[in-house]
Amino acid sequence: MHVKQQKSLKYRVKLTSVVIVMTPIQKNIFFNVFTWVLIFIDPTFWSCTSIYGRFLNILHQYICSIILFLGPLYGYYIENVLIMIITLLGWIIIGHCVITTETNKACKDKKGLPFRNFPFHLKEYTIPFIGVKKDHKWWATRIDYTLLIILIIYNIYMSKIIKL
Repeated sequence: MHVKQQKSLKYRVKLTSVVIVMTPIQKNIFFNVFTWVLIFIDPTFWSCTSIYGRFLNILHQYICSIILFLGPLYGYYIENVLIMIITLLGWIIIGHCVITTETNKACKDKKGLPFRNFPFHLKEYTIPFIGVKKDHKWWATRIDYTLLIILIIYNIYMSKIIKL
């Protein structure tokens, strides 16, 4: 066995062990706690007076968590790729997230606030270190697309559709 194959095998075992180590109950607890923490720290959720707007916010957080964890945590790699491709196509064709726009309307937010999911917090904490304040929107978009593309590649690799 070549050294490269040994490293690849070791890396592959490390990636798949995440699915094996956690019990289904632990996966569900992690998934729900992760999602509800993001909901509870979102100031726009608390400032929204509309029940429909709050419902959309919760739904949106769950959809974002599904995009992040459906493949890596639950092993539904192909389904995760399909959801991410649909999400990317929606962003590209429409130019924005439909759920974010609808939530902002329901919560009577005239400013068009961005949705505060995990990538939002990732952007908020990394952009000051990178120093791209004047190109904030450009950089923020790149983080969204890069994260989705990395997740798509990971899920395609783990589903064994392609082999790297």
